[in-house]
Amino acid sequence: MLGTTVMIPSILVPLMGGSDGDKIRVIQTSLFVSGINTLLQALFGTRLPAVVGGSFAYVIPILYIIRDSALQRIPDPHEHLVIIKMDNMESSIYQSNLQRFLQTMRAIQGALIIASSLQIILGYSQLWGLFSRFLSPLAMAPVIGLVGLGLFERGFPAVGNCVEIGIPMLLMLIGLSQVLF
Repeated sequence: MLGTTVMIPSILVPLMGGSDGDKIRVIQTSLFVSGINTLLQALFGTRLPAVVGGSFAYVIPILYIIRDSALQRIPDPHEHLVIIKMDNMESSIYQSNLQRFLQTMRAIQGALIIASSLQIILGYSQLWGLFSRFLSPLAMAPVIGLVGLGLFERGFPAVGNCVEIGIPMLLMLIGLSQVLF
């Protein structure tokens, strides 16, 4: 849970034009919301000690939102340098980079609000129960495989950057997949 909660913002925030401070705020918010979700699940949900965290299933749609041409047309961050004084300290921010991050974050939040509203409607109307009988583990395996293949181009080049960690992880992944399945 902690890995996905930290890794997802670490991948997405720089693509959105966010700074390290923005990445930290997104990670803090994700950890806080994960804690609230875990408490709600333990108190009112299934009452199991399940830790609720981020999901990589949403990364691919978020990447499409980030790469939207309207968001990409926000000017280059190196065009407008703005100096801001805060607490007797000067820090420089690129105005357009901040605007791109804010607009992208708003687009992602809007998409998540609409998607979660649809999930709430499906859940309360009990339509999901009708669809769930068609979703056996055999039917879900290709969906999970497609999500993994969609993230392949992002993760596999990172394995080559640190061979000391990458090769043992790949060998462990292949070995455990053969033993467990």
